[in-house]
Amino acid sequence: MAGQGAEVSAWAAGGGVWMVRIAGDLDESRTAAMSDALRRGLDTGGRRTVVDASDVAFADSSVLHTLLQARAAYVATEVELVIAGPSLAVRRLLDVTNTASAFVLADSLREAMAY
Repeated sequence: MAGQGAEVSAWAAGGGVWMVRIAGDLDESRTAAMSDALRRGLDTGGRRTVVDASDVAFADSSVLHTLLQARAAYVATEVELVIAGPSLAVRRLLDVTNTASAFVLADSLREAMAY
């Protein structure tokens, strides 16, 4: 069942980078936590937010909507938003909805931190 075993956490990674980790089965029940974590990235005044999506097992359209809303806010404030190591579930969601090109995607966390 989606929403169970889901994780959303966030912290300052240093160097002006805000880190958001999303993992597990993500659905509408986790989007408020995701929105909050992503908004806090803007509030820090940093230069980049990296979303570690490498351990996402399931993500539905509400997760995509949350990411797209965050992207719009980040673009408006000229802060980078990078999705790091998107799992197969995240890549599939972006591909099926033809939204992958809307995001900066990095193959790994290391690559995302180097942007």
